[in-house]
Amino acid sequence: AVLLKIWQLVQPDRGLLIGAFSLLALAALVELAIPHYVSKSIFAATKGCSSELFQQYIVLLLACCTGYAVFAGARGVCFAFLNMRLVQRMRAEVFDRIISRELDFFDKEEVGTLTSRLGADCQSVARLIGFHINVMLRNFMQCIGGGIYLFVLSPPLAAACAIVTAALWIVTLWYSNLSRRLTRVGQDALADTTQVAEEVFTLARTVRTFGTEELEVARYKGSLQRIVAIATRYCLAYAMYLTSSSFLFNATKVVTLACGGVAALKGVITPEQLTAFILYVEFVTTASIAVCEQYASVMEAVGSTEKVVDLMSQPAAKQLAEGHKPERCAGLLELRNVGYRYPTRPDPPALKGVSLTIRPGQLTAVVGLSGSGKSTLMSLLQRLYDPCSGDVLLDGVPLSELDAAWYRRQIGVVSQEPKLFSTDILSNIAYGIDATREEVEAAARASNAHEFIAQLPQGYDTRVTSNMLSGGQKQRIVIARALVRDPAVLLLDEATSALDAESETLVQATLDYIMEESQGSKTVVVIAHRLSTVRNAQQIVVMNKGEIAEVGDHEALLAMRGIYWELVQRQEGSDLAEETIDEDEMDITQRFVMPPVFQKFGSVLFDASERKTNPENTDSSEQKISESWHKEERERKKRRKET
Repeated sequence: AVLLKIWQLVQPDRGLLIGAFSLLALAALVELAIPHYVSKSIFAATKGCSSELFQQYIVLLLACCTGYAVFAGARGVCFAFLNMRLVQRMRAEVFDRIISRELDFFDKEEVGTLTSRLGADCQSVARLIGFHINVMLRNFMQCIGGGIYLFVLSPPLAAACAIVTAALWIVTLWYSNLSRRLTRVGQDALADTTQVAEEVFTLARTVRTFGTEELEVARYKGSLQRIVAIATRYCLAYAMYLTSSSFLFNATKVVTLACGGVAALKGVITPEQLTAFILYVEFVTTASIAVCEQYASVMEAVGSTEKVVDLMSQPAAKQLAEGHKPERCAGLLELRNVGYRYPTRPDPPALKGVSLTIRPGQLTAVVGLSGSGKSTLMSLLQRLYDPCSGDVLLDGVPLSELDAAWYRRQIGVVSQEPKLFSTDILSNIAYGIDATREEVEAAARASNAHEFIAQLPQGYDTRVTSNMLSGGQKQRIVIARALVRDPAVLLLDEATSALDAESETLVQATLDYIMEESQGSKTVVVIAHRLSTVRNAQQIVVMNKGEIAEVGDHEALLAMRGIYWELVQRQEGSDLAEETIDEDEMDITQRFVMPPVFQKFGSVLFDASERKTNPENTDSSEQKISESWHKEERERKKRRKET
């Protein structure tokens, strides 16, 4: 299966492949003639033949050597190009297959293992095509040609040598199969070791904080022990193979001289034939050993690429399939008796019989304790997974029937941990769509990110590095990424849970505005750990142990005195559950205003005319948001004390 897949991968370079094999055949044939002219030249000189005949043999011998050098060099170049293109094509296909797998595949596989498959295992194909198969085929052709020549010279001698050569092949095949198995196990052990190293390097700060450097070194050495054990078995097998192959190689010479010498003494063959026979026996035996060794190397490479080929043969995830493309998206989301179990932890189920309707233009908040199923619900709405039972629908159509690319263009997502790619900020915000620079900047202003981006060395063209931006800045870029898509459905998954207090203040104020302004125009689903941020939601869904426990608005849920009321009591630590929030006090437009630069997202955060008439009074948007947020917090505390 591995060699068949490799054959399919080299099909686009058939012309180069044919040229490489043609040069290989020519090189093998020319090299096959060299021992013949060596023996002819020796006996032309010893028999006292004319100098012209001797010179003729020398010229032919020189021509064979030169031809072999030219053909071998050209063959090597062709196979090198084949190898380069094959590995490039293979890595691209492996990467495509990996990134197209269902997400539960990534839940089970370690990143270090996958990068090892993409790196070291694919590189073994380079040795397979560029050297092993190339050399093995050349020597195999020499074995066939040399064997025919030997049988023409003396069938009995050829038969005697063939018996010894057959024993040599048996030993080599045994070693090849063992090498293949050990290589496959060794690749797995190397991938595990790589994973340990990658994990420790990623958590270097944690290791230093707890002072566990020696512990991690010991753990890494422990993972190396498995590789050492496999390598020990490999060395012992190689020693046995080298001993037996060397003995059998020299045994062919002994058999040839013994049998050939007796035949020459009886006059059955001439000394010239015996000399030529000995030269060709050594030639064929050397080629046979090379074939055997390269066959062993081919099996090693096949063993290391089996899992790569297995990855390449896997189908793409169903969540990437093409399907129906509606003309418009209203944003009506429905879950009908949805159940889901994670393959890595099937018990207990993450969701059980969840039925919910999220109406267009409505703000729906999902709350609950950790492990209640909130994030799983959000993952199903993103169609990162498909439910094990039931259906998730958009405008009455199951997500499984919709075109995956079309659906992802309709949603904007802000997740818990802001993740950015190591490219420029402009590309990070416009990720996945064709957005103009003006649209990107407008989205950045709407997410309160434009000012700090403009202060970077190259502005929007600044390349993102791991420690260049704070958590709050990264999250605001992620919010801009969601807004620039102008989505019909906006999914906010605990967007401030991983931020410090100051960053949370700025980001939460931005999200509050977006949620407020999106009502009536976008379907917004938010998971919030701060219950004070979801009071204005038309629908609050309370999750408990994978099921929907309560549904209603803030006041209705408080009146029920159920799980939501308990959550509010725990978080506020007072009688806040009895508060009535005046709509005028919660008017988001009283907190801050923003320039009208992004009309897609509703009204604005700052008054543009005021900024034009009083530019010297224009403060940083971050400062305004922070001040307004703290002002509201003080007012809330004051009302709490009065209550």
